[in-house]
Amino acid sequence: MAFRLATAQSVSDEDGTFIWNECFCRGSKLHVAVLRGSLQRVKELLQNKPDKLALVQSRFSFTECGKEGEAEAIHIGASRGHVEVVQYLLECQAQPSAMVSLEGQPQYDVLHAAVLGEGRGGCQGPDWTRVDLDGR
Repeated sequence: MAFRLATAQSVSDEDGTFIWNECFCRGSKLHVAVLRGSLQRVKELLQNKPDKLALVQSRFSFTECGKEGEAEAIHIGASRGHVEVVQYLLECQAQPSAMVSLEGQPQYDVLHAAVLGEGRGGCQGPDWTRVDLDGR
């Protein structure tokens, strides 16, 4: 499977559109900053905001395999291995139990996003039913 990671051409600060986990996403400047792993920009966007918690827990939308889904900024950071960004989001009360949803159904939490990493989940992911106990 070819991975389509976000590039400068596929990320827009102005309208909050980006590619994550091989899906077209619509979110906010915060989601884009987390995608880029920019701790400084994340802090700028959240600094002195009275609605910081709402911003941190705001959901972005995506389309995967023709289905609509939602997730939070912390899922992006975790799936990309942006440890400092994830730590800061947790300090700002992001919830590790937050779930990525697809068609309104919970799919996986932040820990699973970190373990799976970007591009290894969703309908294009591995067939876990065919993996035996030693990982083959």
